[in-house]
Amino acid sequence: MKILITGANGMVAKATIDYCQSIGDEVVALTRQELDITDAEQVEATFLREKFEAVINCAAYTDVDGAETNHETCYRANAVAVENLALASRKIDAAFVTISTDYVFDGAKRDFYTQRD
Repeated sequence: MKILITGANGMVAKATIDYCQSIGDEVVALTRQELDITDAEQVEATFLREKFEAVINCAAYTDVDGAETNHETCYRANAVAVENLALASRKIDAAFVTISTDYVFDGAKRDFYTQRD
């Protein structure tokens, strides 16, 4: 399976890369410098060219304290980028997984969380 893994320099991505390669997947691991996932046009062009079968998003703005002051940067990395990846994945019929953190939701909601929560 041809898999894109974003956030390739991060710890979670590195473990994901190792695992996917160990089971024989063809892994394309990209850093922010190689693919700006906040740029919808760049994401779509890359997906159409590469024809990924699955996308695992390990990229994120992870500075929890910094997110309190860098709202726009955090929003673009953790919301806009995820939407870009999801839409491009749908366009090429690729499975899409995004990894998040317990800092996003408090767990109080009884139903499933959505992108708008």
